[in-house]
Amino acid sequence: MKSLLSILSQGAVQMARSTSTLASRVPLGLLGTIALAACGEAQAPTATGPGFAIQVAPLSLVGIKDACYELTVFGGTDPTTAPVVWQKSGVCSSQFGDGQGSLAYVGTCDASAGTNTVRLVVEDLCDATPCGPTYPGPNSLDADAWRNPCAAPDGCTLQGACSENADTPITFNLTIARSANQGFFDIGVNFTDIFCSAKLDCQKDDGTPLVLLHDPATGERGPTVVVAWACTAGPDADTHLYYDNLVISCFDAQNQPIGSWPYDPSLGPGNAGPGAAPFVYQTGIYRTETQVNGITSWNVAFGIHPNELPGRCVLTASATASDGALDNQATPANAVYPFIAWDVELSAQAGALTCTQHAVDVPGSGVTTEYTGPKGKVPFSHGVSAKDLERVLSLGQTTCTDTIASLDGGATFTLSPQGLTAKVGDEQSAFYPLPAGLTLQGCCGNPCCGTATAGD
Repeated sequence: MKSLLSILSQGAVQMARSTSTLASRVPLGLLGTIALAACGEAQAPTATGPGFAIQVAPLSLVGIKDACYELTVFGGTDPTTAPVVWQKSGVCSSQFGDGQGSLAYVGTCDASAGTNTVRLVVEDLCDATPCGPTYPGPNSLDADAWRNPCAAPDGCTLQGACSENADTPITFNLTIARSANQGFFDIGVNFTDIFCSAKLDCQKDDGTPLVLLHDPATGERGPTVVVAWACTAGPDADTHLYYDNLVISCFDAQNQPIGSWPYDPSLGPGNAGPGAAPFVYQTGIYRTETQVNGITSWNVAFGIHPNELPGRCVLTASATASDGALDNQATPANAVYPFIAWDVELSAQAGALTCTQHAVDVPGSGVTTEYTGPKGKVPFSHGVSAKDLERVLSLGQTTCTDTIASLDGGATFTLSPQGLTAKVGDEQSAFYPLPAGLTLQGCCGNPCCGTATAGD
């Protein structure tokens, strides 16, 4: 076996570390509709003059007992410069409607301005009545339980012609998106007492490329692939997550291998450098625990230059979780045990990123719940406890300090299916396969490595 010192000098890459934070995207269900429209005769203004009769249709939001809005009419087309005709906040359905989000309110507009602008701000949603008098209040939904489509200060605006002695119909078709779960859960998967979810995203909801990581060459954000998953064993449980290396493999038009590049999720947190794949400009690794339900996530982002993809490229990975630490990071013997598997095509051909949004257990997504066989143990290369997300344990991990005098701070060697890798500070070597039967046990610095000869 080659000297471990020589391994450090072969292919070690500089990995810049920072406190960069990946903005998590929560998958949300479309649960309600709001409409602003002209009232019927019964709601028309009693005084002569132009007006807007504003109506908010009933909201189809389970558990919502009250909703509050701010309404503003501007005498012109540009709310930043047009004068305010009138404004009223705290317009709640419990006072002006049916107590379920439906609301009716009559207000005037400025006919001399011709076109007026109506702005709607959703101030509060509440699961008990009433919402107010302050926002948020004791009955308000948690801010992270829903996404406000018409938040202050900009709200949602539409324009309409203000005609004297007439009501102008204005319709807002507004969908409120409310989170079905904490984190990014797309579909819950029951791991006995552990709930997990996973995904791979290359696109935003509108089909445009996901752009998150900064490209060091340009300083601008570039196309990004996000591999994300999260689990919880409960708020008072001992949640552990386990991960194998993520591997990107590419193939030519004849499906012959071009190259395969493993990525170590134990690096980070934050930016972890481009790694070995020539088309990756940056990676980001993020491990977090929420205070609600003890959800722990371990997410990896890849910044990719699509035009440099050499052919059809596929990302593979596997991960699992447990309540309490697994023995030697392996699933129990004689047990059928679940894990998440990623086998997602990133590009169908050279020069184009063709992946989209891939949720767990959606047919064709490539992100699936799988099970180990009932006999042998299945080890995972890296593991972390929700109680100490900074300390990732890797299989075969051996730390050498004063036994290698030339390495300040020591070196850490770990094993994975892709081979042996060494870390010194923020640097990590390439992966070197070990011949069958060789391990790291008892081998740490001189004389084990120092006396090795080339080719051994």
